[in-house]
Amino acid sequence: REFLPMVGNKRQLSFGYFGTLEQHRGIEDLIHLVKIQRNTRIVIGGRGPLSEFVRAEAKACDRIQFNGSYFPDQLPELTRKVDIYCSLYYQTKPLHSFAAPNKYFEHLALGIPILLSAGTPYAEAVIHNETGWIVEDGWAALDAWYNKVREDVSSFEYRAENARTLWSEQYSGWLEQQRQTLLAYRNN
Repeated sequence: REFLPMVGNKRQLSFGYFGTLEQHRGIEDLIHLVKIQRNTRIVIGGRGPLSEFVRAEAKACDRIQFNGSYFPDQLPELTRKVDIYCSLYYQTKPLHSFAAPNKYFEHLALGIPILLSAGTPYAEAVIHNETGWIVEDGWAALDAWYNKVREDVSSFEYRAENARTLWSEQYSGWLEQQRQTLLAYRNN
């Protein structure tokens, strides 16, 4: 997998956001970043209150790809050329202090570095295992992060490898383990 491919004489960073399209998830900030940074793009899948906003932005900018609703088995294909798996859950919505477990495990299984909000349950795991980056809420933090890593191919490759390894070593058999536990419980 090639991260941050060359487009012309610059590297292009591709964001991916897949989930509920609502405020307090950084979607507006991600789209703003893509609109002002010509060497970026974003792939968005999902549905929700911001669907029409995202659709309109995609029509206005060819670097914004909106796929609408998707099925879980389509996620690997949707993320095939995504460099960073976005899981921004701004703390302006109190429920977000408990958010993001599915995105955390998805980034591991997909082997894509994650951009995760500070204050979410798996932020410490991302830091400890170096499988992505943690950012504070809002535009300023996102822009600062982008300017720090935008052409650092090796940091993306390193974090992707850490994600794949962690998935392989600790979680790839999780579903089967749960099935065996349930069967054992039923048989007792």
